Amino acid sequence: MTSKESYQAYQLCRKTINFYDGLVDLKPFYDAFKLLKTDDAVDKALQQEEQQLQDEERLKQEYTADFQTKDIAWWKKETMRIAQKSASKDVAERQKANRMLAYFSLVAYMQTGGALSQNNIPVAEKFSQIYLIVDPSNSEAHYLNAVLKAKQNKSTEAIAALNKAIENGFIDKARLKNDPAFDTLKTEKGFDELVAKLN
Repeated sequence: MTSKESYQAYQLCRKTINFYDGLVDLKPFYDAFKLLKTDDAVDKALQQEEQQLQDEERLKQEYTADFQTKDIAWWKKETMRIAQKSASKDVAERQKANRMLAYFSLVAYMQTGGALSQNNIPVAEKFSQIYLIVDPSNSEAHYLNAVLKAKQNKSTEAIAALNKAIENGFIDKARLKNDPAFDTLKTEKGFDELVAKLN
C-alpha cells in the first residue's frame, strides 16, 4: 500500500483472510481490505480481471471445438505459440498462457480416455498425439499412449510408451499390472522389466 500497489495489496489481503480467517487475529488485514475495496485502481483492476476471465472462457470454448476440427500440425504450432507466452515477462500473460496449457492437457486427457474407453482407436490416436504435444512431461499422456499402442497390437511401442510414463513420474504398479489393456504384453520380457522398475 505504501508503494501504491493497491491491487497487489488487495489480493494479498484477500488471500490472507481466506487462508487464516478464524485462526489468528486478522483485524489489520480486514481494515486494509475494507479500505482497498474503495480504491479506484483496485476497482479498475478487478474489472480487467473479470474481462480476462470472460475472454479465457471464450477461448476455452474455441479450443474445445479445435480438438475436433484441427489437425496435429495446427496443435504443434498453437502449443508452441502459447508455450512461448508462458515465458513472458508480463505476469498476467504468463499466467494466462499457463492456464491455457493446463486446460489443453485436461481436455486432451478426457478426450483420449473417452475414445479409448469406447475403443474408437482412430480418434484415440489423434487425441493421444495432441496430449503428448500439449503436455509431453505428463506421465498420464504416455500411459494412455501405451494403452493405445497395446490396443493396436504394437507391443514394442507400448512398452516404449510405458517406459516414458515411468521416466515422467508414473509409479502406480498395481494399475500397470492389472490394466486389461496390457494383458497381451505380460508375456513380453520388457513388461517384467517395467514392473521391476516400479519395485
